[in-house]
Amino acid sequence: MTEPAKKSGGPKFGCFQVLMIILVVMVITAGLTAWWVKRHLYATALKPVELTVVEEKKLDEKIETLESEVTFLDDAGRQEGEPDLRPAPGGDGDEEKRELEFTEREINGLLNRENPELGEKVYVDLMQDAASVRVIVPIEEDVPFLGGKTLRIKVNLSLSYGDNQLAASVRRVSLGGIPLPNAWLGNIKDKDLVSEFGEEGSFWKSFSDGIEGLEVQEDKIWVKLAE
Repeated sequence: MTEPAKKSGGPKFGCFQVLMIILVVMVITAGLTAWWVKRHLYATALKPVELTVVEEKKLDEKIETLESEVTFLDDAGRQEGEPDLRPAPGGDGDEEKRELEFTEREINGLLNRENPELGEKVYVDLMQDAASVRVIVPIEEDVPFLGGKTLRIKVNLSLSYGDNQLAASVRRVSLGGIPLPNAWLGNIKDKDLVSEFGEEGSFWKSFSDGIEGLEVQEDKIWVKLAE
């Protein structure tokens, strides 16, 4: 008795079906490419954060506390006859006044309030021991290849404080989700910005010397100002 022929294990595709699959893949790829280019090479403005009246009031109170604790003029910079505007050390609640906490919404709301144009181009995300900064960057027309485009760039920073020292480093810079090579960034990735650029009079030196505590958490940052 002749055994029946065994059926093949999988479906068979003809030339037409293969051609249709290729066309579908090409359409999807083209669509995704167009979406990526529009989103990241012709990026639209970010949605600025607008604080509520209650949030504005809380933010203003924190800024007033911050300003009252900051020394704007030292003895050498103060002109003769001018009053000493520095806050008196010690006093009731001095320790508590030097500890401030800002939420992610407050930081982005402050950017938008102080400079609406900046509020549409910069957004800060806070997470554990890190911050991510999204930036919309318009490129001048005369720049080759990218001239006239608006790029969406994301910078990931590591931020922490330990052993009486601020530590800050660039972990990643990406364009449209694609990490840029370290060589293109001047080999700055994972280097401590405070020690690398903390020469006397620099931003990182002044900022580091002005704090004695910093902790970044999800959606908020805590700072303790130095005396």
